[in-house]
This record gives sequence, structure tokens and C-alpha cells, in this order.
Amino acid sequence: MPLPAWSWWWRRSAARNLEAALPGADFLVGFGNRAVNADFFKRAPKLKLMQLLSAGYDTVDIEAARGAGIPVCNNGGANSTAVSEHAILLMMAVARRLVWQHESVAAGPLAR
Repeated sequence: MPLPAWSWWWRRSAARNLEAALPGADFLVGFGNRAVNADFFKRAPKLKLMQLLSAGYDTVDIEAARGAGIPVCNNGGANSTAVSEHAILLMMAVARRLVWQHESVAAGPLAR
């Protein structure tokens, strides 16, 4: 729940109006992109925290954030259930020879 003194701005990262909102932004929540570098942090002098909605930091220049004194948080573990389910599914597909079964059915009847 936002505090009453906070104002919320929703912007796409590629939008021109994001640039206009950066100088007054205290917090940034979203997916990073390659443009989040030292120059980006200079354009956001009030920024106190950047919260990523992804599990990794690969889309943000962490050294630039560190140099600007801005912590960058990720959302690690948020997709751990889906990842583990997918791993089990892949193991089952290998065990049951799913690709071979699919190709056999797709080739038509008696195509062995």
C-alpha cells in the first residue's frame, strides 16, 4: 500500500514520458533493460531503490547502480515452482520417449 505522500506513475520503459518522470522518481519497479546504465542513474537523482520483477540482474548495470548508491533488488525464487514443474515434465518426456512417440503418431498409421 503506497504512503499518502507517494505518487505513482506507470510508464513503459521505452516511453518518452519515462524520461520526464525520472528526475522526480524515488523508486522504480519493473523489468530492466540495457538502457539501465550509469547515464540512466544520473538522470534519476532522487532514485532510492530499483526493484526488478525478474529473477536475474542481467538487464541492469549493477556496477553503475552501485556507483550511484542505488540498491537493485530482484524477485528471485518467484518462479521456482514453475521451474521445478518444468524440470519434472522434461524428465517425464525423456523417460516416456515423448518425441519419438509424437513423430510416430505424426507420420500416420503403420508408418513404422
